[in-house]
Amino acid sequence: MTIRFIAALALAVLLSSSSPPLAAPAAHRMVVNADLGRDTISRHLYGHFAEHLGRGIYDGIWTKTGTGEWHIREDVVKALRAIGIPNLRWPGGCFADYYHWQDGIGARDGRPTIVNNLWGGVTEDNSFGTHEFMELVDRLGTEPVIVGNVGSGTVQEMSQWWEYMNHPGTSPMADLRRKNGRDEPWNVRYWGVGNESWGCGGNMRPEYYADEYKRFATYLHPYGDVRPFRIAAGGAGDNYDWTEVLMREAGSMIDGIDLHYYNHHRNLGEEGQSDAVHGGGVARAHEGLVALGRAAHAPLPRSWTSTIRRSGSGSSRASGEHGIKVSPAATRAFSTSRTPYVTASRRRWSSTPFTSTSTA
Repeated sequence: MTIRFIAALALAVLLSSSSPPLAAPAAHRMVVNADLGRDTISRHLYGHFAEHLGRGIYDGIWTKTGTGEWHIREDVVKALRAIGIPNLRWPGGCFADYYHWQDGIGARDGRPTIVNNLWGGVTEDNSFGTHEFMELVDRLGTEPVIVGNVGSGTVQEMSQWWEYMNHPGTSPMADLRRKNGRDEPWNVRYWGVGNESWGCGGNMRPEYYADEYKRFATYLHPYGDVRPFRIAAGGAGDNYDWTEVLMREAGSMIDGIDLHYYNHHRNLGEEGQSDAVHGGGVARAHEGLVALGRAAHAPLPRSWTSTIRRSGSGSSRASGEHGIKVSPAATRAFSTSRTPYVTASRRRWSSTPFTSTSTA
């Protein structure tokens, strides 16, 4: 009874109040002019990565299921086309520095096998090679990123692969490409000169890799309208010394640097979830990405900027491609899967941090 009385009294007070009713909140309108941003994030930031790791290639992309003959999986093509991936990086990863491209061309039943010592020790038949990868890229409508073999390969091997894929006229490798059924060049621009050369790609010191990078990159010649976008193997995590030495020794020949950060699966929970989905994993991933961001976007040491200034205007052509808008003071970054690539217009470099206001 007492509770009902108090509630009724409170309602009466509210109804008899002389205060004016609350006004409806004023409407607010926000307009986002995405085309007026100073910078545009490259679409390549959202690239993807295909390595001969587990079932990533064989049975993952390339299968005999249903036909008994090797073919590209239609469901994978459909899924990746729906995502609209901007690029696809192949053949690795660590596998790239074991891969010899001439083993993966020509008649499939005549190709030599390879033991994949990195990932499971399985024997692969090399039925998925250059032509098969480029068919996949073509069907996806995406940009290929090729990683050449520095760790166990030769300068000649990499330069001939570049020629095989890009020479438009008569040449030994272009003629071999035509013999294998492809008349026109593929015009592949993005070219990794080795991968993780501090580890699985050769366990090199940064000084040694810088010299090797320059030697290999020297022989990636422009063909027609295709000029190589040469990507150097960047450091792991916050290994700034590697990047510092690389930029100082080889910066004049570098168009992009790949930086590596991995959040390994460990401490699996009861449901088999990686710690990446838990607080600790997220925190570690964030710390690593912050460190990576400092290397990619923060004001750079004087030795880096002076190296870039000395190198002339060789890569200024990179700015503005693929609809990318870059301020004169900004670096560009794009990535395939775990590996961001960082570059700059060397003609117009300054140490102002990268900022972005819109996406492409």
